[in-house]
Amino acid sequence: MFFIKRFARFYSVMVPSVVILAVAYGLVMQINPDLYRFQGDANLFSIKALLTFSFLNFNSFVYAKLPGGAPFWSLTYEFWYYVIFALIVFLPKRWMAIPAAIAIFAVLGLDALSLWPVWLLGVVTYWASKRVTWGTRTAGLLYGLSLVGLVTLSLSGWRYSYLSLDYHFGWDWRYASHAVYYFLLGLLMSLNFLAFIAWSKHQKVDIAPWLEIPIRHMAGVSFTLYLIHVPLMLTLYALLGGYGIHYLLPVLAIAIVVVIGQPIEQSKFAYQNALSAIA
Repeated sequence: MFFIKRFARFYSVMVPSVVILAVAYGLVMQINPDLYRFQGDANLFSIKALLTFSFLNFNSFVYAKLPGGAPFWSLTYEFWYYVIFALIVFLPKRWMAIPAAIAIFAVLGLDALSLWPVWLLGVVTYWASKRVTWGTRTAGLLYGLSLVGLVTLSLSGWRYSYLSLDYHFGWDWRYASHAVYYFLLGLLMSLNFLAFIAWSKHQKVDIAPWLEIPIRHMAGVSFTLYLIHVPLMLTLYALLGGYGIHYLLPVLAIAIVVVIGQPIEQSKFAYQNALSAIA
């Protein structure tokens, strides 16, 4: 059931996103091909798509980028992180997870290993969110400190200097160049999240339905937005002949995903049923 839910979650968003990537590429190439100069091309598209759906598109040996599909690298890493997590949790002999994890990271590469602690931080935060018991004053203090830390870290510029692996080691770490920065950022966000949970328990905070529903809706469609925001904005740029009003393209892209994102999100239940029937 663990993998059925994971596959359903991934494929319910990945399949329509790859279709949208293909349509956007075909349309933009007819209007302004130069927009895809740095966004990849459709050469061997079917093979790239197959590698993407197999979570083998980004590793030490393969770099198969769909046009406008750069965000898909993180899904590949996330999928294999889930595999390692499942091996650790579900294998009767848990020590066997160690050589399996070593083999997986040998294929994925050093950057995937460097980003793994960021993913693990999310697991720990979820676990801690069910058990946090800080008092009101402590929670408020930690919440305030986390906000100060987030603002300070974001404005420091250390992401590209002191906290950059490229800066210190002088070679291309690909997506893991800012792994240390992301971990510290995630740590502060986790502290912020946990502090608010602890504070809200004491204050008995209750979100009104009129506010909770759109929040849950936006959270649900954020996965789709993450995967297709680039091809959407490139298509809008091509159709509108430029940016137009400042922030117009991202606002329109978000509006489109708000409309199409919900049925995509809900399709995961159909995938679950289909995969359960096969299994």
